[in-house]
Amino acid sequence: SGLVYTNFIFNWFNTSITPYIDWVISTPLLVLAFGYGAQQKLSEETKVTALAQAGVIITGFLGYYFTSNFYTNMFFVISSLLFLTVLGMLYKIGFDKYPQLYSFLAVTWIGYPLIFLYTGGNLTKAAIPLVVLPIISKHIFSLIHTYKAE
Repeated sequence: SGLVYTNFIFNWFNTSITPYIDWVISTPLLVLAFGYGAQQKLSEETKVTALAQAGVIITGFLGYYFTSNFYTNMFFVISSLLFLTVLGMLYKIGFDKYPQLYSFLAVTWIGYPLIFLYTGGNLTKAAIPLVVLPIISKHIFSLIHTYKAE
């Protein structure tokens, strides 16, 4: 994740896809960690939720990739609906055991589509928020998750 965001500074490759490379790997891993911690096993429901989360990122990228407003809006809506589905599935998987962690995850992850809307899909306009938000939503999530683990 850190190397991917370092690309914002050094521009090693196409910066506009940088966040998506990170998110398609890291967010399903966070879903798996949350599900495993809540259920003490890697259930099929958790695996499906992780795949759905990858779908959130992929459809978000497709919304970014297409220059037509129609396709951008269509994929943003699909991604948002998948995102709400993922939040619902995560709630079912682990809210009983980790209510504060679930709430933290939900609130911080909502920041990503808000940044997308604010920048009109041009995430390079939001380099600082896209470095700060992952630190909060991933690293602090991991610290809380580790601390809460039994």
